[in-house]
Amino acid sequence: MLMAGLRRFAENTTPYLVALPVAAVAWKHPPMIPEDYLADVIGSSLTMAAIFLGFMATSLSILISIKDTPVARMLRGQGSWKQLVFFLRQAIFWTLLWLVSSFLLYFLKPHLLLTIWISLATLALMCFLRVVHLLSKLTL
Repeated sequence: MLMAGLRRFAENTTPYLVALPVAAVAWKHPPMIPEDYLADVIGSSLTMAAIFLGFMATSLSILISIKDTPVARMLRGQGSWKQLVFFLRQAIFWTLLWLVSSFLLYFLKPHLLLTIWISLATLALMCFLRVVHLLSKLTL
């Protein structure tokens, strides 16, 4: 029982526990991205965020469409349905913010925005990995 509670706590907090130190390091030691490459890095970031957002939105729409299937009943029986939907919503939210911060970096380049961009990218990627991990457990 205790191990299950610790596992659930770790699943819920890991993205934030990883993003927080990354934000602190990015604030203290801003990345040195040369101006020549900044547009390429931001463009790649926009592409990655859009791909992750598309994957997660598709996953959420598939979950919504399989409400009354045996798989959905199994997920509900295990208590994974609400958690999966919650994790997908969190991942979509943080990825949307990462996408917006990437877009803003095209026009503004202050130190704070770069730190926010790195933090949101880390948080969105960790939320994405959490969803992928949870979805991969369904195949076992």
